[in-house]
Amino acid sequence: MLQRDEIMDFFKLQRSHAKKELGQNFLCNQVIINNIIDLLKIDPKDKILEIGPGLGALTNEIVDKSQKYTVCEYDPKFVEYLEKAYGQTNIQINKGNFLKFNDFDFDKVIGNLPYYITSEILLYIALNFKNLKLGVFMIQKEAFNRIVAKKATAIIMS
Repeated sequence: MLQRDEIMDFFKLQRSHAKKELGQNFLCNQVIINNIIDLLKIDPKDKILEIGPGLGALTNEIVDKSQKYTVCEYDPKFVEYLEKAYGQTNIQINKGNFLKFNDFDFDKVIGNLPYYITSEILLYIALNFKNLKLGVFMIQKEAFNRIVAKKATAIIMS
């Protein structure tokens, strides 16, 4: 896992920044990463898909531990990073928009989802991944509140 200063250095080298319009945020806490991975309960027979791996905080804990492991990344700078970092592993890197991804042969899906399309991603998974046994997602609190709100109620954020 890259530390916060290493992530900042990556962006400086790329002459870039985290893109708010893509909902980019990065896991930097190993305890949280471990908790997420523990929830995934990786078995060597698993077929795992990771949505939006970014700089690989979760990827690093999953790679080479399952039968099939695919990541779907939209941002070209992260695709390039992942290809360099994980080129000699069992990872398959899909470049592009997850909502256009059409390989549904996975039994587990994991991701640190961008706020602005969390609902669309979850709906896409529910409608298309028929063999899915488990999904583990980190989402923003506001997205969670919106998803679990009762019909015809409003959530007021303070």
